[in-house]
Amino acid sequence: MKELEILKKPLFWLLLILILLWGAVFSLPDKQLHLVFCDVGQGDAILISYSQVQILIDGGPDNKILSCLSKNMPFWDRKIEIVVLTHPEEDH
Repeated sequence: MKELEILKKPLFWLLLILILLWGAVFSLPDKQLHLVFCDVGQGDAILISYSQVQILIDGGPDNKILSCLSKNMPFWDRKIEIVVLTHPEEDH
């Protein structure tokens, strides 16, 4: 019985590590162009991704864009290489 208790903790950590690795492998860049349109209220922000390069066109006035970016960017690459503002108003 004690042998099972001793094995539970290492097996739990091994399983957790395998799940995290599995997720990382399947979220690797696929060398395809991706366009994501994010609703930011009065308009859309556009996230363009290719490999490990991200371009953001318009961001919006509040934190709605952060939710969209966190869903569509890899967790290890949180850098946006280019940000484009289409016009200098508060909603961009």
